[in-house]
Amino acid sequence: RMFMYMYIFLYLCQVTSEVSCPTYYMKYNKMKKWKNKDNINDIMIHKGEKGDSMLNMNKPDNSQIHQPLCSPPVEWNGEHVGDMFHKDNNYKLLLNNKFNNSNTINDNTFNFDKFYKKYKEMYPNHEKPKKEFLEWLMGFSEGDGSFTFTKNDFFYVMSQSEKDTNMLNYIKNNLKMGNMMLQSKKQNNNVYRYVLRKKMDMYLMCLLFNGNMVLPSRHQRFMQFLSAFNEYIIKYANNKLNLMLPLNYCMLPTLNDYWLSGFTDAEGCFTCSILSNSNNSYRIRYILSQKWDINKPILEYMLYLFSYNETCPTMRRESSFKESTGTKNKHKTIGSVTSHTISNFWEMRINGLNNCLLIFNYFDKFPLKSNKLKSYKLFKMFMNKMQNKEHLNMESRIKLKEFTKNINKH
Repeated sequence: RMFMYMYIFLYLCQVTSEVSCPTYYMKYNKMKKWKNKDNINDIMIHKGEKGDSMLNMNKPDNSQIHQPLCSPPVEWNGEHVGDMFHKDNNYKLLLNNKFNNSNTINDNTFNFDKFYKKYKEMYPNHEKPKKEFLEWLMGFSEGDGSFTFTKNDFFYVMSQSEKDTNMLNYIKNNLKMGNMMLQSKKQNNNVYRYVLRKKMDMYLMCLLFNGNMVLPSRHQRFMQFLSAFNEYIIKYANNKLNLMLPLNYCMLPTLNDYWLSGFTDAEGCFTCSILSNSNNSYRIRYILSQKWDINKPILEYMLYLFSYNETCPTMRRESSFKESTGTKNKHKTIGSVTSHTISNFWEMRINGLNNCLLIFNYFDKFPLKSNKLKSYKLFKMFMNKMQNKEHLNMESRIKLKEFTKNINKH
C-alpha cells in the first residue's frame, strides 16, 4: 500500500509540475539503489574509500553539465536555456532578451522563506541568520563551496587557507551549525575546512540553495546532489523529512543584494600596476573568473549590470567600451569577458580608471567580508592617487609601484 501511494503521488508530480520527476522517482526493485541507463554514463563517478560510488561535485566534465543526472534544461526565470549552450553564440540571444527586459532585474530576488520556517522549527532558540548574510553566503558558496555525497553520507564543505579561517568562523557563527577542522598541513599555510554533515542540517542547506542559485554549472551539480538526498529521504528518513521538489531555474545576479559581494570574495580580484613602457601608463582592473562555457553568460550579464548601473549616472562610460554580445546593437560595456589561457576558463574584466569607478557604489553599499576588503580599500586608494595625477611625478611613480605590490597580499 505504501508503494501504491508513493507511485500515485509521484505520478501526479510528473503531470502537474514543469520539472520532470528526478531519477529517484523511478521504479524500485526491493528498495535497491536506482540506476538510470540513459544517464548513468554521462556523469563522472569515481570510487570512494570503501568502494561506494561518489559523484565528483567539483570537477564535472561537459557531459555532466549539459546532461544532468536528474533535471531537465535549466531555466532563467522561466526561460529554458539548457539546449542553447550546445551551439555557438546562441547564449547571446538570451542576453539580448535580458538586456531588453528590465523586469528581469527588478523582480529577481532571493527567497529564503522555506529555509527560515524550517530553521525556526529545528532551532527555536537560535536567532535566524540575516537575509544579507544568506545572500552573501550564496555567492561565496557558488565560488568556494561544494556539496558532496557518498552512499548515505551528505556534506556541505567549505575550505580556506589559515589566513582566511575568519571566513569559516563567520559562516559557522551565523548558521550556528557545523564544525571546523584542519584539512591539511602545509609549511607556511595550513588549510581548514568547515563541514556540515548532520542530515537535518543538510536538509536546511538544500532548502536554502534550492531555487536560489545563479551559476548554471553549480545549479546542475546541486540538482544531482538533491536527487541523491531525496533518495535517502525515501529510503531512510521514516517520514521525518519531506521530499524536496527541485526548483529547476537559475537566478540572475543583481546589484541590489550581497550575492556578487560573496562571489567576489571567492572568485574576484582587484589589480593595479605601474607599467614600465612609458612614464605615465598604468593598468587598473577588476576581475571575476569562472570555469565552464555554460557560466559565460552570467559573467557577461554582470558586466552589463555595471555598465548600465543607473545609480552612477554622472560617471564617464565612454572609455574602453566593448560590445558584450558580439552583435551590432546599442548595448556596450565597460570591459569584456575573455577566455583565459586555461581551457574552458573565462574572465570578466573591467579595465581602466573611469570604468572601475563604476564598481565603487556597489562594493561600498555591500562590503566584502574576507581579507579582500583590505585589497579593495588599497585599490580605491591607488585610484584616488591616479585621479590626483601622482603617477606623472617620477618620484611618486616609484612609490606607487611599491604600493601596488601590497594590494593583493591579503
